[in-house]
Parts: sequence; C-alpha cells; structure tokens
Amino acid sequence: MLFKINYISKGKLNSKIIKAKNVKEAIFLLKKRDNRAIVKNIEEIEKASVIDELLTKLDLAKIDLEEYISVIDQLYVMLDAGLGIDTVIDNIKENIKQKN
Repeated sequence: MLFKINYISKGKLNSKIIKAKNVKEAIFLLKKRDNRAIVKNIEEIEKASVIDELLTKLDLAKIDLEEYISVIDQLYVMLDAGLGIDTVIDNIKENIKQKN
C-alpha cells in the first residue's frame, strides 16, 4: 500500500509518499528517515502522482530554496535533452549528495 504522510520537521511542513504494509509501518519508516518528524496526517492512496513520486525519490525536503530551484532547472534541461527520467533522477541525486 502507498501512504501520503504530511509531517513537520525542523519547522517546515513536508510531504512524503511511503510504501508500507500498514499505517504503523509507514510512520515507522518515516521516523527512521527523520526522527524529528511530527505526523500531521496520513492517508492511504492508490497511486502517487508523478510529481509526488519525483519529490519523494529526490527527497527535496532536505535542501534549501536556492538548491530546489537549481534541481528544477537541472530536471528541465536533462528531460528536454531527451534523457530518461530514471537517469535524470539518478544524476540529480548524485549532484545533491556532492553538494551536501
């Protein structure tokens, strides 16, 4: 099952899509990634939107606004150049890791 969790961490409202067997496991997996997370609401969803999946895969909650804009620019350029979405996501993840 897929769960969309809205939570607060470090004073910011975040959202994440998590694949889990049940609500309890979804919350556990979220807390494993971010032990400061305070769950605001959680809902079971049938399918995540492409944007939600992308944001979850890139884990953009950990970057600031300037870097977020840079990621969107990179995303546009690479997709416009004809690269596959998996390649684009992997490249952007690597760039984020190198900056941090």
